[in-house]
Amino acid sequence: MSALHHVLASLVALFWAAAYFSTQTLYDCGVGPFAVLILKAVLAYGLLILIAPKRIYAGSIKAEVKCMLLGVTFVPLYGGLTNLALAHGQAANTAVILATGPLLGVLIASAVLSRVKMHWTTWLGLCSAATGVILTVIDGEILHDLSGTADLLAMGAALSWALYALVLHRLRTVPPALAARKCLGWGILAAMPFYFMEEPTEVLSLTDPVVIGNLLFLSWGAMAAGLVLWHRVIAVIGAKAANYWHYLTPFAAILIGGFFFEEQMSFIGLMGAGLTVCGLILGQRGVNAANRDAARRRQAA
Repeated sequence: MSALHHVLASLVALFWAAAYFSTQTLYDCGVGPFAVLILKAVLAYGLLILIAPKRIYAGSIKAEVKCMLLGVTFVPLYGGLTNLALAHGQAANTAVILATGPLLGVLIASAVLSRVKMHWTTWLGLCSAATGVILTVIDGEILHDLSGTADLLAMGAALSWALYALVLHRLRTVPPALAARKCLGWGILAAMPFYFMEEPTEVLSLTDPVVIGNLLFLSWGAMAAGLVLWHRVIAVIGAKAANYWHYLTPFAAILIGGFFFEEQMSFIGLMGAGLTVCGLILGQRGVNAANRDAARRRQAA
């Protein structure tokens, strides 16, 4: 059972890598960033209504508030900032920066929640990841003359993912499909004001088969199936193990972008991606080591 969920986690990571390029394809067809976000979220929500438990209430006020926070951090913050970053830059660079989200979650848990003790390996991982992000920014802004706005937006999206992951980790009383459905429901409501502030998308463009195909992939594949599977994977193998598969996403994005979408990344950018992912793995190992040490101390006491 555990091996199957590791395979599912890797598939979700690949889906999310492909979603970056699917989103950019929709931009080329005249669909705006928040229009893409709202359309795929609504389609995904419609699918989850069919497969998720039919409950309206999460079971308690506390659980309902957590679902609302999940929706706000996942849809308008993480999804919206990611879509804006993809509109200003290339997918591979954005994917590398977004991969830092889990490690940012460790920092927030340590600094704010005081639930995770920082190990020296975690600090080493932070230094490596920070260096990797700097090299990625240099590759995009200096070597390929890309907009620095995309990097800032991607960093904001990574922080939003960290907040989403922290809330999800504390939501254990709601079934994965129901949590995903309520997350999208609250997220759609929170994202609507940004959609109305955006340049309207022409209805005729939504009849294009390319647009329909990419929207279905983004909504039913990357968002609906991805959310449910990710929630399920975390419930079975834990957030720490799942995060290792999340680190596969930037490399998949680099390969897809290089082979199919003519995105360019220099050796400095590739080195930055490698340092970032190595830093994330080191940081995660540091957290695991700190938790083992704390458990041994509690047993000894």
